[in-house]
Amino acid sequence: MKTTSRKNKTYRKQATKRERKITLSIIFGIFALVMLLSLYSSLSLLITKNKEQGNQSIKQTSINIEDLSIYYISNENEKTAYLAIFQAVDSLLANQSKSIKDKAITDLHAMAHQENNDFSFNTPGNDSYKSSGLFQISRYYHPTITTEQQNDPYFSANWTLKRLLANNYPSNRSNAIMSHNGTPNIKATKHYLNDINNYINN
Repeated sequence: MKTTSRKNKTYRKQATKRERKITLSIIFGIFALVMLLSLYSSLSLLITKNKEQGNQSIKQTSINIEDLSIYYISNENEKTAYLAIFQAVDSLLANQSKSIKDKAITDLHAMAHQENNDFSFNTPGNDSYKSSGLFQISRYYHPTITTEQQNDPYFSANWTLKRLLANNYPSNRSNAIMSHNGTPNIKATKHYLNDINNYINN
């Protein structure tokens, strides 16, 4: 009698509904984690880039140091202040006439002197508004400005000229300059403008 050998067949065990749920949850969890890490990386890169741009000081200028010999410069801080002002004007008023640029340089220099007559870069203001630096930018009114930016003469000059332009400088020069000090046309800001004009004219 011939014996027929029967091969044992093995069948893959079907995953239960619960196991399939767990597997899908793991897959979705991994996918979500990858997406979150990717988003975090992108945001970190963007924040770092913006911070670097915010803190960036544009210290390259087309003005030669010899060009400053035509001005009376009392100290090294004032020399740096002039270079920072020249840079801001050279960058933000590139398409303006020489007379407008010269006027802006004169106004910014007078403002820097009025705010900080020794042209120091990290002197805090004698007020309660967290003011500091060459142009005494207030962190009370401008909380996004960092202390490093306040005390960076290049950033400070660039920021101040941008703000003057936003207040219609040079067409409305007086209003723009007073706005740097506070609310235009009140006693304090009129006095501020008068001091700047006297400094320029003397």
